[in-house]
This record gives sequence, structure tokens and C-alpha cells, in this order.
Amino acid sequence: SWLVLSTCPNPFYQETTFNYFIQEPAHINLRLFNLSGQEISTIISEYQQAGHHQVTWKAEGLSAGIYLYRFEAGDWSETGKLILVR
Repeated sequence: SWLVLSTCPNPFYQETTFNYFIQEPAHINLRLFNLSGQEISTIISEYQQAGHHQVTWKAEGLSAGIYLYRFEAGDWSETGKLILVR
């Protein structure tokens, strides 16, 4: 199975880090949306090898609030909530 291990910190102030493990090589998409469903940012869109990965994302130009991330790897996907505080 695929697993997003963590987003740390959450809530976050300026940046947060996604730590995840993928079981087999796959094309990875990690996108951020506002609560209206509009895509705010594509954090990752690339083919990655199996194993543990980490990416840090900076919330430049965004106001405080709740955002959703969508992590997709192969046929698997997960949606989670991020809270940005200012």
C-alpha cells in the first residue's frame, strides 16, 4: 500500500514538510487546493523511485486558513487537511 506518513508541522506558519513512503516506482502528484476546490499549487508532479521521500512546501502569498492536499501515487490517492496560521 501507499502511505503519506506525515505533514509536519500542521498547523504551520510559513512552511510544512510532507514525508511519505511509496512501495513501488510511480508518478507522484501532490497538489494543494483551497476549500472551493481551486488548485493553488502543484507541489510535486514527477516520477519517483520506491522508498521514503520528503518535500518542503512554502506558503508564499497565501492567507491564513484551511487548505486541502491531494497526494496521488499510481492508482492510490489520499486527501488531507492543512491549516495555515499567520
